[in-house]
Amino acid sequence: MANPATILAVAIGDPAKSRTIADMTNVTGLRPYIFGLITYLSQQPVPKSKPQRNYTIGTDYVIDYRECAIDSLSTIFTGTPDVIFCMSTPVVRHAETFTSKSNIPVVGIVSDPAGEGFDTTKNVCGVNAQRIQHGRDYYDNFLKTVSFKGLQQKVYVLHLPGNTASEGALAKINATPLSLPLALVRVLGNDNSDIENAINDNAVVGPGGLLVLPVDLFFGAVDYIHQWAKAKSLSVFWPVSDWVPPGVGSYGVAQETCGESMGKQVQYILENKKIPTGNQRFITLKATTRTWVASKAAAEALNVELQKHSGLRYV
Repeated sequence: MANPATILAVAIGDPAKSRTIADMTNVTGLRPYIFGLITYLSQQPVPKSKPQRNYTIGTDYVIDYRECAIDSLSTIFTGTPDVIFCMSTPVVRHAETFTSKSNIPVVGIVSDPAGEGFDTTKNVCGVNAQRIQHGRDYYDNFLKTVSFKGLQQKVYVLHLPGNTASEGALAKINATPLSLPLALVRVLGNDNSDIENAINDNAVVGPGGLLVLPVDLFFGAVDYIHQWAKAKSLSVFWPVSDWVPPGVGSYGVAQETCGESMGKQVQYILENKKIPTGNQRFITLKATTRTWVASKAAAEALNVELQKHSGLRYV
């Protein structure tokens, strides 16, 4: 029997979470992208023009799952994996450099493939969740969600200066006049301690709401951000809907949903030994995949008022 394919999956986060995934017994704490990937590979057939084949983790493939600090990305790529699975734009950039001579296929979650030049890199494909493009929607739905709890007294935005996703989403928020001004919580660094320092700044006080911009560094610190925000009486609103509670809500495409579309590309690569082409090279997710979500606790507190808003669901 042939050796299982290796999928090198990389995210910005805690190196202690890195592990080899060959079954479903040790998957606590993984980014939701991974669950979407596994779901697609295990349940979806290849195109009808080919024999149906579903992939079994451990038998047909293993996942070399790695999290690392932003500053360590240049050293995280090693070996000759069959596919590199990138969970943010900065990771794709480093994977692009690493594969410049080997042409190992790269699948990444991005928001601006053309602007980043990925569309001209012959071994890179991906999924466009449009996290940058819908920055203003985060703000508007955030205000709708928290307005009935009086959290509009202060609206803070967790922002990583210099990060293209954070800068782009923030620009979209500020593109038209705001009904309530923002107070930026600038993270001046690239690790969790820098996030903690920003939230714990004396200028950040509750009650209020903390709108988190779509940055992989922040996604890797979910539990900590909830903890630090709670200590400052801030309710957290996310740009992805995978882990709303104990926050107040979210608007955007779930990471797990993105992972399923990325899984479609991974399966194509495993079958064909090349990246997909045409409109499947960079899949732009449909508007219907973006959801506005409130926590059940928020729903109970807001009761009838929030139910007036169409498109809202509770978790």
